[in-house]
Amino acid sequence: FHHLLRRQLAQSREVIGAWAAAGVHGVYVEEVFTGADTISLRAYDEFVFAYNKPYFTHMRSQGLLPIHYVCGDALPRMDRIVELDTAAVAVEESKKNFQIDIVDVVDRAAGRAAVFGNVDSIRFGLHGTLEEMAAETRRQAQAGSRAKGFVVSTGSPLPLDTNPRNVDALVSAAHSVPG
Repeated sequence: FHHLLRRQLAQSREVIGAWAAAGVHGVYVEEVFTGADTISLRAYDEFVFAYNKPYFTHMRSQGLLPIHYVCGDALPRMDRIVELDTAAVAVEESKKNFQIDIVDVVDRAAGRAAVFGNVDSIRFGLHGTLEEMAAETRRQAQAGSRAKGFVVSTGSPLPLDTNPRNVDALVSAAHSVPG
């Protein structure tokens, strides 16, 4: 398995070089093998972290800003995640029997990476009122004001049936927070 991972890492260097040569500024990397709900810390360190570290380091060396989107329960891994020298970390919203409050993400990132918000796209985007969406957006933006940088965001894509006015409420609330 390590042989395959080393080959994949070597191949990714060429792709990263092509992105940089094409003028790409940043890369949003979705990663599904970090969450504590799916992999042990030992297996994460051996099979994920050991290969993510040189991947993101190479990205940075090429002038790209990596954003690491972690699926699953990222909180127990945040200390390791921020060691990856990414520009930002993004996490999904609470679901699948785990809770990820953006306050905890900001605290654990401890100024080492910018943080993307994780507004619940189903609860607030699909089923929430305009007021609920605005309130959650403001809560997250206020928590994010303590981060190295903060981007108001949903934790997962908005469903197609999302009321566009809820998206407007998210954007308006994000712009209303000082900072």
